[in-house]
Amino acid sequence: MAQHDSLFRSSPMSLTQLYISNEIGREVVSALGELGCVQFRDLNQETTAFQRTFTKEIRRLDNVERQLNYFKAQMEKSSLPIRSSYEFEENMLAAPNAGEIDELAERSEGLEQRISGLNESYETLKKREVELTEWRWVLKEAGGFFDRVWRVNPDS
Repeated sequence: MAQHDSLFRSSPMSLTQLYISNEIGREVVSALGELGCVQFRDLNQETTAFQRTFTKEIRRLDNVERQLNYFKAQMEKSSLPIRSSYEFEENMLAAPNAGEIDELAERSEGLEQRISGLNESYETLKKREVELTEWRWVLKEAGGFFDRVWRVNPDS
């Protein structure tokens, strides 16, 4: 795109229709999106979201987004610093390809299970610590009681 061009209505534009196979659709749309000079129109407006072919993938990506938000909340809860996007190299922030998205989905699933397991273990340990502290105080008080009784009646 030339320096004087922009995506405003006053800029000259052309309407083009592309036919892309499903196998390479994700990569083509990602590459066009990286260019930043393309707008997409929905030609299937009458189709509901549940009738579309990519609904399953959208749900999976929504789940990955939920998992990433969970990770962020856990990091904030633990006071772990979150790196700013400015600290990453520019090529690391590019849109991921299909394989990278699949790998991210698998890794986030495993990490979510691991973190939730660690949280459950932590809660169990905290409950056990409270119980043991309670028992320590009970034994300490009971021992003090028996010491006082023994001092009063050493013959028994």
